[in-house]
Amino acid sequence: MSDAIECDVCVIGAGAAGLSVAVGAVQLGARTVLFEKGAMGGDCLNYGCVPSKALLAAAHVAQTVAEARRYGIRSGAPEADFAAVMRRVHEVIGQIAPHDSVERLEKLGVRVIGAPARFTGRNEVVGGGISVRARRIVIAAGSAAVIPPVRGIDEIGALTNETLFSLSRRPEHLLIVGGGPVGVEMAQAFRRLGSAVTLLQRGRLLPRD
Repeated sequence: MSDAIECDVCVIGAGAAGLSVAVGAVQLGARTVLFEKGAMGGDCLNYGCVPSKALLAAAHVAQTVAEARRYGIRSGAPEADFAAVMRRVHEVIGQIAPHDSVERLEKLGVRVIGAPARFTGRNEVVGGGISVRARRIVIAAGSAAVIPPVRGIDEIGALTNETLFSLSRRPEHLLIVGGGPVGVEMAQAFRRLGSAVTLLQRGRLLPRD
């Protein structure tokens, strides 16, 4: 090992939960270390609520224009510049990203290690060539998208919530598997932006709501 650290709190994962714990701990005077193997901000900033709500906002504007005649306002059918819509989505992410950045966390006093962490003992983790021993370890590793085991799905370039926002061209037809909150939101957004959408769900939509 090239380095060893003793701290009060070690957090694994820099998503919404992990960042909140790390910032709160260091502000209370705890020596704090944060591990993150991917993008700072986790799912919410990069693949979840921030980009999805930015996309939904654009879709809402398109729908408002489409329904303008109901309010006595004449307008043509909306034409979404999908590439421009997605650029704005990433601009919104970029506006929020500094709040979740390594620079901000380290300025507050959090030691950030950009590597995956693994346990080597009850109170010890290792990552990026650094051994961290902590009084308390918080696991806030979040979740990852899972592609269902459907025959042939690996041959078609299926998208997940982690790759959907990398699109720059509007799909003519989007097939969404899953009628939970993310699936329903994206179905509505893409339909309002001009894509044909098919939503597959076993049972009722939003089954947990």
